[in-house]
Amino acid sequence: MSDHVETRTSGRRLPYEVWHALHLGVYVALFLALFHQLANGAQFAASPLARTFWYVLYLGAAALVLWFRVLTPVFQARRHRMRVAAVVPEAPGVWSVHVTGRRLDRLGAEPGQFLRWRFAAPGLWWAANPYSLSAPPLPDRLRITVKAAGGHSAALARLRPGTRVFTEGPSGALTGRSGAPRSLLLAGGVGITPLRTLFETLPGDVVLIYTARREQDLALRAELDAVAAARGARVLYFTDDPVSHRLDLGSLRRLVPDVAAREVYLCGPPGLTAAARTALRAAGVPRGRVHAESFEL
Repeated sequence: MSDHVETRTSGRRLPYEVWHALHLGVYVALFLALFHQLANGAQFAASPLARTFWYVLYLGAAALVLWFRVLTPVFQARRHRMRVAAVVPEAPGVWSVHVTGRRLDRLGAEPGQFLRWRFAAPGLWWAANPYSLSAPPLPDRLRITVKAAGGHSAALARLRPGTRVFTEGPSGALTGRSGAPRSLLLAGGVGITPLRTLFETLPGDVVLIYTARREQDLALRAELDAVAAARGARVLYFTDDPVSHRLDLGSLRRLVPDVAAREVYLCGPPGLTAAARTALRAAGVPRGRVHAESFEL
């Protein structure tokens, strides 16, 4: 997932940490509003039933927030004892964080999904940022691959082995549950991270198209080549080429003639995602067979 959040009204991108702080501020404002309504609302003063109903609604919401945002991460941390094992450079400004733990398969994470990660390190412990798994989850190991797109992601390069890790999730619908016999993966930049896991685990005939601005920006390339060789899949790389920034109907049909018969998984920056959706619709791929996440290059 991206380290920034785009606002729908302005199109500007906020650092995820700012968005997270605003999100928490809304919780505070809602509960302050409760006491204001009870103190100044005539309907609550005159009706104990209405007042009780309002208390139940707010306390129920508070219990859900407490359970899912506080108690569940603490429980998972105690149960799985996750810690940073290593931080490995993958490309300029891109690195993988390897996390070890116990019984991690019980998290229920699937290839293509993301978790919200909180690291017990200075400047990182208070924010839980979403990052996709970049390798199929194992019972004792998870991995994320992150590009320095903001303060939080840049700081991950300085994590030390042994750092405690807390998670929320897993989340995300970019999974291979459809079981389609033929698939197409379209990745742009660091959007390769969830598609790397699907490239290894999806059944049947799989084609991966991976675009980046420069040759050195193709993260995890050696792994992708190894997976392609092991399972007889196709992987196509594009850099400094128009297809890196624009996918049209002609180039898509030239690269994958049977694209209309494939399940499509798409992850990359907004420009590539929009162009790919247009080309896929023109190629006859039904909207229900296009599964997408949005990333920044």
